[in-house]
Amino acid sequence: MNYEIIIGIEMHVELKTKTKMFSPSPITYGEKPNTSVGVVDMAFPGTLPTVNKQGIVLALRACMGLNCEIDSLLRFDRKNYYYSDLPKGFQITQQFFPIGKNGSVVLENGKKVRVNRLHIEEDTAKQFHGTNETLIDYNRSGNPLVEIVSEPDISNAKEAVEFIEKVSETLKYLDVSNVRMEEGSMRCDVNISLRPFGYEKLGSKVEIKNLNSLNNISKAIEYEIARQAQMLNNGKVILEETRRFDEASMTTILMRIKDETVDYKYFVEPNIIPIQLTDNFINDVKDNLPELASARHKRYLEIGMNDYDADVIINNKDLSDFFDAVLMHTKEIKMAANWMISEVLAVVNKDNLEITDLQLKPKELAVMINSVVDKTISSKQAKRVFNEIILGKETKKVISDLGLEVIRDQAQILAFIETAIENNPQSVEDFKAGRDRALGFLMGQVMKLSQGKVDPQITNKLIKQQLENML
Repeated sequence: MNYEIIIGIEMHVELKTKTKMFSPSPITYGEKPNTSVGVVDMAFPGTLPTVNKQGIVLALRACMGLNCEIDSLLRFDRKNYYYSDLPKGFQITQQFFPIGKNGSVVLENGKKVRVNRLHIEEDTAKQFHGTNETLIDYNRSGNPLVEIVSEPDISNAKEAVEFIEKVSETLKYLDVSNVRMEEGSMRCDVNISLRPFGYEKLGSKVEIKNLNSLNNISKAIEYEIARQAQMLNNGKVILEETRRFDEASMTTILMRIKDETVDYKYFVEPNIIPIQLTDNFINDVKDNLPELASARHKRYLEIGMNDYDADVIINNKDLSDFFDAVLMHTKEIKMAANWMISEVLAVVNKDNLEITDLQLKPKELAVMINSVVDKTISSKQAKRVFNEIILGKETKKVISDLGLEVIRDQAQILAFIETAIENNPQSVEDFKAGRDRALGFLMGQVMKLSQGKVDPQITNKLIKQQLENML
């Protein structure tokens, strides 16, 4: 039997603030465990939360980027449960009044995936489970998050991955989050159910928790669809479960059965009074929204870029930001795009780096490009220059240190030509006999003598003049 596939996505995205959502502790990644923690994060008696204003600004940006309706009255709730990664015994969240709701994301096929809600909450600590013990790092505790919950409008793994990619792109371009799944700043849960075509009632929902890469999301969905379909075909009942994806076996593994609804005893957070966001505040956020990928793509086409180059560069915001910085120092748009796509990306991919890790400065790449255009160096020499400026060196100094400046001084070029003619008298005789290849041969000899530094056009003209004077 064929089944209709129903998929919903929950995304937990860390906001790009300097401090935590309800405390002044710094946001860090990769630091020594339990060194970025304050008394509020650890729930010391008498401590009170304070709302991070920038966290609210970033949440509003996310709402606007995902076309959500905004609730201007900011309210928080307590989600009560006891667990070792939650020092307070509760999480501050927005259960009843999310800051955003009724949003949407449009996929490439024109399908609209609705966003049910977007709410602000704080992250929990990170646990490391050993054989006989569990270690806890509270550095992450209290980090600001937005949870984005889609409606069950997704029908397959491809659509799920595209939805996540589009949301990620939006949040990245709006500078809401760095959305790096490998660092845990974006985590995804997938809810999957199957039902026979034509049925209105949804099937039992299975949740796959904490998927940490797009590839794993795709593989987990494909496996889970096949698993549920096989069970239904065999007359078995799908239970509401929480499962995890095992990379080694490429299967989903049962974590727990949702045999009863957990009562989190939600109630209003008493230590944070409702905050009315004024129209001026919200409009100021809207007026200062960073440029979205779609707007940047349109701008690139307007300045003469082709679709392919624009698509490749837009696909990586850091690359696009770097490219824009290069264009501040050169008008050679096509050449700049070629260098970004063929050379800069090659270095990044080869060394598994982020664009922001590069020592290369945008201005120096632009200076190198301009040096090729004004014929200070040749395209071949530019490769040598690039290999140096990628290490953080200055273009003009590299050109000077390597002695790569193109020689245009006619007296210097004539000296090379005279030496080439003196060393190859037969070429003069060949030219007199009407053999034009002599011109090309002497050109090659001059290039060899000058180590390729002479201007080809000027040199070719002067060789011809010299030979004609000898007729």
